[in-house]
Amino acid sequence: MTAATRPRPATEAMLQKGLIAAVEALSARAYHTTYSVGSDRGFPDLTCALPDGRKLWFEVKGPNGRLSPAQVAWIEALNAGDTVAYVVWPDHQRMDSGGERWPSVPHRTYDEILRLLQTGDDL
Repeated sequence: MTAATRPRPATEAMLQKGLIAAVEALSARAYHTTYSVGSDRGFPDLTCALPDGRKLWFEVKGPNGRLSPAQVAWIEALNAGDTVAYVVWPDHQRMDSGGERWPSVPHRTYDEILRLLQTGDDL
């Protein structure tokens, strides 16, 4: 396979758009801050409100993404209550690497999150 025919990995922006579409398909709401100037450092990329009242937060990582300590602190704080925050990785290899470094936060692949949104399992 040549570089020209090799599929490009999905970018963080592509993954975010896919998650927003999946959430909106559930008649739910998804919010992404377009310009984060002045926002708290590390706040998750997507805030979602599901029709049943549950709230979800997603920190989305692209193929070369890394978690910062500020992002981990926000995810841990959001998971301390009855809400759920995930780090969303493009694939298992990136997810496993992130999970080894930051085991205190829930990690899922993009495909796993899409499946969970569709089925409602484990969210």
